[in-house]
Amino acid sequence: MMLDKYSNTERYTLIEDFIYRDITGGVSGTMGITDEPVYCVAFYCELETGESQYPLEDILDEYCINCTDVWEKKKIGRKNFCIFEVEGEYESIKKVSGLVGKRVWNKKDGIYRHLIIE
Repeated sequence: MMLDKYSNTERYTLIEDFIYRDITGGVSGTMGITDEPVYCVAFYCELETGESQYPLEDILDEYCINCTDVWEKKKIGRKNFCIFEVEGEYESIKKVSGLVGKRVWNKKDGIYRHLIIE
């Protein structure tokens, strides 16, 4: 997904598909998570009934990435949608970008939740 902020070519460079390189170190620029460039990708997703911060929180843990911002949460009919951006090292962002078009959800097993990717 292309966000308006990615049009700032002094800060962002399209690397491939939906992956952008942020040369400022992420989150808040030079005061970000690192002095090195980070990579980011934005998602537009449909939340299933009853979902809140999960499975997003589990995705962040699984891929060792950060959620930089949530731009929009809206309800259309009975469906909830969310637009958010994640950032991290290139390999992690490359892996998480593979979730585009897949169903990602949590399956409860007693007191435990398991991240399921279909």
